[in-house]
Amino acid sequence: MHWGRRFRGRGGLFAPLDAIVLLRGRRLAWDRVLDWVRDTPAAAPLYLLLSYLDRRGLVPLASEVLRALRASQRGLGPLNLRVAHALVDRYMVDGQRFGRLLAPRGVRRLWQTLLAPRSATGNLLRVPGALLGPGRWRAAGTALTRSG
Repeated sequence: MHWGRRFRGRGGLFAPLDAIVLLRGRRLAWDRVLDWVRDTPAAAPLYLLLSYLDRRGLVPLASEVLRALRASQRGLGPLNLRVAHALVDRYMVDGQRFGRLLAPRGVRRLWQTLLAPRSATGNLLRVPGALLGPGRWRAAGTALTRSG
């Protein structure tokens, strides 16, 4: 849950590395884990983390586990998940520098928006506001309506 709460470029790989160690060579009681996270704020970050590790072939996961996790959360649809995986690849794994639009604050806002406990579509619709910031988004919207 902590891993998904706030995006960390540097140091962001500790939770995935911990998960790899825990999942390799151990048999987890997945029914119990899934019961613990079902309909909780922990479901989306856990789904993101495990789907990323599975996509990269870093841990052996049964497809039923990922299906159950996907069903137990609402915020990460296929596009949200792809964007979140790309953020992990770009900033955590590859160590890319942050840019102008995706400065550290913007990436953190994007991350929190993608993982919010709303619908996946609702989260995607909130991305522009998250990237521009609350005051700048309203100002840009007001300017567009006045001039347009």
